[in-house]
Amino acid sequence: GARVGPGVQRRLIHGIGRASAAGVNVRLLVIVMVAMAGLVSGGSAQAATPTTFLLSGPANGTSTSNTSPAFTFGSDTPTATFECSFNFGINFDPCAGTVSVPGAPLSDGDHMFCVRAVDGVGGTDPIGASSTFTVDTVAPSLTIDSGPSGPTNDATPSFTFTPEALATAECRADADPFGACTGPAGFTTATLGEGAHSVEVRASDAAGNQATASRAFTVDLTSPASQVTGGPIGTTALTSPSSRPRIDRHRGDQ
Repeated sequence: GARVGPGVQRRLIHGIGRASAAGVNVRLLVIVMVAMAGLVSGGSAQAATPTTFLLSGPANGTSTSNTSPAFTFGSDTPTATFECSFNFGINFDPCAGTVSVPGAPLSDGDHMFCVRAVDGVGGTDPIGASSTFTVDTVAPSLTIDSGPSGPTNDATPSFTFTPEALATAECRADADPFGACTGPAGFTTATLGEGAHSVEVRASDAAGNQATASRAFTVDLTSPASQVTGGPIGTTALTSPSSRPRIDRHRGDQ
Protein backbone atom coordinates (compact mmCIF):
# COMPACT_ATOMS: atom_id res chain seq x y z
CA GLY A 1 0.00 0.00 0.00
CA ALA A 2 0.94 3.66 -0.14
CA ARG A 3 3.19 4.96 2.58
CA VAL A 4 2.99 8.43 4.06
CA GLY A 5 5.91 10.02 5.86
CA PRO A 6 5.59 11.34 9.43
CA GLY A 7 5.57 14.98 8.27
CA VAL A 8 2.76 14.36 5.82
CA GLN A 9 0.89 12.35 8.45
CA ARG A 10 1.01 15.31 10.82
CA ARG A 11 -0.29 17.64 8.11
CA LEU A 12 -3.09 15.22 7.24
CA ILE A 13 -4.17 14.92 10.87
CA HIS A 14 -4.05 18.69 11.30
CA GLY A 15 -6.11 19.24 8.15
CA ILE A 16 -8.71 16.63 9.13
CA GLY A 17 -9.04 18.16 12.59
CA ARG A 18 -9.65 21.62 11.17
CA ALA A 19 -12.17 20.26 8.69
CA SER A 20 -14.06 18.35 11.38
CA ALA A 21 -14.30 21.47 13.54
CA ALA A 22 -15.71 23.38 10.57
CA GLY A 23 -18.38 20.73 9.94
CA VAL A 24 -16.87 19.43 6.68
CA ASN A 25 -17.63 15.85 5.65
CA VAL A 26 -14.38 14.28 6.85
CA ARG A 27 -14.77 11.07 4.82
CA LEU A 28 -15.02 13.04 1.57
CA LEU A 29 -12.16 15.27 2.63
CA VAL A 30 -9.89 12.29 3.34
CA ILE A 31 -10.59 10.97 -0.17
CA VAL A 32 -9.73 14.35 -1.65
CA MET A 33 -6.60 14.71 0.47
CA VAL A 34 -5.33 11.26 -0.45
CA ALA A 35 -5.86 12.08 -4.12
CA MET A 36 -4.04 15.38 -3.60
CA ALA A 37 -1.07 13.53 -2.09
CA GLY A 38 -0.51 11.82 -5.45
CA LEU A 39 0.71 8.63 -3.78
CA VAL A 40 1.19 5.38 -5.72
CA SER A 41 1.14 1.82 -4.42
CA GLY A 42 4.44 0.89 -2.87
CA GLY A 43 5.77 4.45 -3.12
CA SER A 44 6.48 7.05 -0.48
CA ALA A 45 5.80 10.74 -0.09
CA GLN A 46 8.36 13.19 -1.37
CA ALA A 47 10.71 14.45 1.30
CA ALA A 48 10.14 18.06 0.28
CA THR A 49 6.96 19.24 -1.41
CA PRO A 50 5.59 22.70 -2.25
CA THR A 51 3.04 24.37 -0.02
CA THR A 52 -0.19 25.82 -1.43
CA PHE A 53 -2.19 28.70 -0.01
CA LEU A 54 -5.34 30.61 -0.94
CA LEU A 55 -5.01 34.36 -1.44
CA SER A 56 -8.62 35.35 -2.05
CA GLY A 57 -12.09 33.90 -2.48
CA PRO A 58 -14.79 32.78 -0.03
CA ALA A 59 -13.12 31.70 3.19
CA ASN A 60 -13.62 28.21 4.51
CA GLY A 61 -16.85 27.87 6.49
CA THR A 62 -18.35 31.18 5.33
CA SER A 63 -21.43 32.14 3.31
CA THR A 64 -21.57 34.32 0.23
CA SER A 65 -24.26 35.73 -2.02
CA ASN A 66 -21.83 35.67 -4.97
CA THR A 67 -22.92 32.94 -7.38
CA SER A 68 -19.74 33.29 -9.47
CA PRO A 69 -16.93 33.29 -6.89
CA ALA A 70 -13.29 33.33 -7.96
CA PHE A 71 -10.20 32.14 -6.11
CA THR A 72 -6.59 33.24 -6.34
CA PHE A 73 -3.81 31.11 -4.91
CA GLY A 74 -0.06 30.71 -4.75
CA SER A 75 2.80 28.57 -3.49
CA ASP A 76 6.07 28.93 -1.63
CA THR A 77 7.68 27.42 -4.72
CA PRO A 78 7.88 30.18 -7.37
CA THR A 79 8.07 27.72 -10.28
CA ALA A 80 5.14 25.58 -9.14
CA THR A 81 2.16 24.86 -11.33
CA PHE A 82 -1.30 24.15 -9.98
CA GLU A 83 -4.11 21.62 -10.21
CA CYS A 84 -7.69 22.33 -9.10
CA SER A 85 -10.74 20.33 -8.12
CA PHE A 86 -14.29 21.53 -7.57
CA ASN A 87 -17.32 20.47 -5.55
CA PHE A 88 -15.86 17.48 -3.70
CA GLY A 89 -14.42 15.87 -6.82
CA ILE A 90 -11.28 13.72 -6.58
CA ASN A 91 -10.01 14.53 -10.07
CA PHE A 92 -7.61 17.46 -10.43
CA ASP A 93 -7.06 19.42 -13.61
CA PRO A 94 -4.36 22.00 -14.44
CA CYS A 95 -5.33 25.55 -13.49
CA ALA A 96 -3.76 29.01 -13.36
CA GLY A 97 -3.29 31.30 -10.36
CA THR A 98 -6.82 32.69 -10.58
CA VAL A 99 -9.89 30.60 -11.37
CA SER A 100 -13.64 31.03 -11.23
CA VAL A 101 -15.62 28.12 -9.86
CA PRO A 102 -17.15 26.37 -12.90
CA GLY A 103 -20.87 25.90 -13.30
CA ALA A 104 -21.74 29.51 -12.49
CA PRO A 105 -24.16 30.72 -11.48
CA LEU A 106 -23.82 28.33 -8.57
CA SER A 107 -26.95 27.07 -6.87
CA ASP A 108 -27.67 27.86 -3.24
CA GLY A 109 -25.98 25.33 -0.99
CA ASP A 110 -22.53 24.01 -0.12
CA HIS A 111 -19.61 24.05 -2.55
CA MET A 112 -15.92 23.21 -2.32
CA PHE A 113 -12.76 24.37 -4.06
CA CYS A 114 -9.40 22.58 -3.76
CA VAL A 115 -6.01 23.44 -5.25
CA ARG A 116 -2.58 21.83 -4.97
CA ALA A 117 0.84 22.97 -6.12
CA VAL A 118 3.16 20.80 -8.20
CA ASP A 119 6.87 21.58 -8.41
CA GLY A 120 9.16 21.10 -11.41
CA VAL A 121 10.40 17.66 -10.33
CA GLY A 122 7.00 16.05 -9.73
CA GLY A 123 6.61 16.88 -6.06
CA THR A 124 2.94 17.53 -5.18
CA ASP A 125 1.60 19.29 -2.12
CA PRO A 126 -0.10 16.41 -0.24
CA ILE A 127 -2.48 18.73 1.61
CA GLY A 128 -3.07 21.62 -0.77
CA ALA A 129 -5.50 24.39 0.11
CA SER A 130 -9.28 24.20 0.15
CA SER A 131 -12.41 26.11 1.02
CA THR A 132 -15.88 24.75 1.70
CA PHE A 133 -18.38 27.59 1.46
CA THR A 134 -22.12 28.15 1.20
CA VAL A 135 -23.88 30.11 -1.52
CA ASP A 136 -26.92 31.91 -0.09
CA THR A 137 -28.90 34.33 -2.26
CA VAL A 138 -32.08 34.50 -0.17
CA ALA A 139 -32.77 37.78 1.63
CA PRO A 140 -33.49 37.46 5.37
CA SER A 141 -37.04 37.81 6.61
CA LEU A 142 -37.96 41.05 8.38
CA THR A 143 -41.24 42.53 9.69
CA ILE A 144 -42.13 45.62 11.73
CA ASP A 145 -44.53 44.43 14.41
CA SER A 146 -45.59 47.57 16.29
CA GLY A 147 -45.36 51.35 16.29
CA PRO A 148 -47.51 54.16 14.88
CA SER A 149 -48.59 53.93 11.25
CA GLY A 150 -50.78 57.05 11.16
CA PRO A 151 -51.21 60.22 13.26
CA THR A 152 -49.50 60.16 16.65
CA ASN A 153 -48.91 62.73 19.39
CA ASP A 154 -45.70 60.95 20.44
CA ALA A 155 -42.62 62.86 19.30
CA THR A 156 -40.33 59.92 20.17
CA PRO A 157 -42.28 56.89 18.95
CA SER A 158 -41.04 53.35 19.52
CA PHE A 159 -41.16 50.41 17.13
CA THR A 160 -40.55 46.69 17.45
CA PHE A 161 -39.52 44.37 14.64
CA THR A 162 -38.63 40.73 14.01
CA PRO A 163 -35.50 40.00 11.98
CA GLU A 164 -34.45 36.55 10.82
CA ALA A 165 -32.38 34.59 13.32
CA LEU A 166 -28.67 35.52 13.19
CA ALA A 167 -29.36 38.54 10.97
CA THR A 168 -28.06 41.91 12.14
CA ALA A 169 -30.40 44.92 12.10
CA GLU A 170 -29.84 48.62 11.52
CA CYS A 171 -32.40 51.40 11.93
CA ARG A 172 -33.02 54.97 10.87
CA ALA A 173 -35.67 57.69 10.94
CA ASP A 174 -36.46 59.60 7.76
CA ALA A 175 -33.32 60.08 5.61
CA ASP A 176 -30.79 59.69 8.43
CA PRO A 177 -27.94 57.22 7.81
CA PHE A 178 -28.54 53.67 9.02
CA GLY A 179 -27.11 53.04 12.45
CA ALA A 180 -27.50 50.84 15.49
CA CYS A 181 -31.04 50.19 16.67
CA THR A 182 -31.90 50.94 20.30
CA GLY A 183 -32.32 47.20 21.00
CA PRO A 184 -31.96 43.83 19.28
CA ALA A 185 -35.57 44.07 18.08
CA GLY A 186 -36.60 47.64 18.86
CA PHE A 187 -36.05 51.25 17.85
CA THR A 188 -37.03 54.55 19.48
CA THR A 189 -36.54 57.70 17.45
CA ALA A 190 -34.95 60.92 18.59
CA THR A 191 -37.34 63.82 19.19
CA LEU A 192 -39.21 64.52 15.95
CA GLY A 193 -40.95 67.67 14.82
CA GLU A 194 -44.51 67.84 13.62
CA GLY A 195 -45.18 66.45 10.19
CA ALA A 196 -44.70 63.32 8.11
CA HIS A 197 -41.95 60.88 9.09
CA SER A 198 -40.88 57.31 8.44
CA VAL A 199 -38.85 54.61 10.16
CA GLU A 200 -36.85 52.04 8.21
CA VAL A 201 -35.19 48.83 9.42
CA ARG A 202 -32.53 46.96 7.43
CA ALA A 203 -31.52 43.34 8.16
CA SER A 204 -28.34 41.71 6.80
CA ASP A 205 -27.46 38.00 6.92
CA ALA A 206 -24.04 36.34 6.96
CA ALA A 207 -23.94 36.10 3.16
CA GLY A 208 -24.54 39.83 2.74
CA ASN A 209 -28.16 39.58 1.63
CA GLN A 210 -30.32 42.46 2.86
CA ALA A 211 -34.00 43.12 3.50
CA THR A 212 -35.74 46.35 4.50
CA ALA A 213 -39.07 47.20 6.12
CA SER A 214 -40.50 50.67 6.72
CA ARG A 215 -43.45 52.40 8.35
CA ALA A 216 -44.78 55.92 7.72
CA PHE A 217 -46.51 58.09 10.34
CA THR A 218 -47.36 61.71 11.15
CA VAL A 219 -46.44 63.53 14.35
CA ASP A 220 -49.22 65.93 15.43
CA LEU A 221 -48.59 67.78 18.68
CA THR A 222 -51.21 70.55 18.23
CA SER A 223 -54.32 70.40 20.46
CA PRO A 224 -57.63 70.76 18.59
CA ALA A 225 -59.20 74.25 18.74
CA SER A 226 -62.84 74.89 19.82
CA GLN A 227 -65.09 77.68 18.50
CA VAL A 228 -68.54 78.88 19.78
CA THR A 229 -70.79 79.32 16.73
CA GLY A 230 -74.19 80.02 18.34
CA GLY A 231 -76.01 81.11 21.53
CA PRO A 232 -76.96 84.37 23.25
CA ILE A 233 -74.56 87.23 23.76
CA GLY A 234 -74.75 89.06 27.06
CA THR A 235 -77.28 88.33 29.85
CA THR A 236 -80.30 86.13 29.25
CA ALA A 237 -83.11 85.08 31.56
CA LEU A 238 -84.10 81.44 31.96
CA THR A 239 -87.86 80.92 32.45
CA SER A 240 -87.78 77.14 32.45
CA PRO A 241 -85.26 74.38 32.04
CA SER A 242 -86.43 73.87 28.46
CA SER A 243 -85.64 77.47 27.57
CA ARG A 244 -81.94 77.23 28.31
CA PRO A 245 -79.93 78.68 25.48
CA ARG A 246 -78.32 76.27 23.08
CA ILE A 247 -74.64 76.65 22.53
CA ASP A 248 -73.09 74.85 19.59
CA ARG A 249 -69.43 74.00 19.72
CA HIS A 250 -67.46 72.89 16.71
CA ARG A 251 -63.99 71.52 16.69
CA GLY A 252 -61.61 73.35 14.45
CA ASP A 253 -59.26 71.72 12.03
CA GLN A 254 -56.23 70.11 13.60
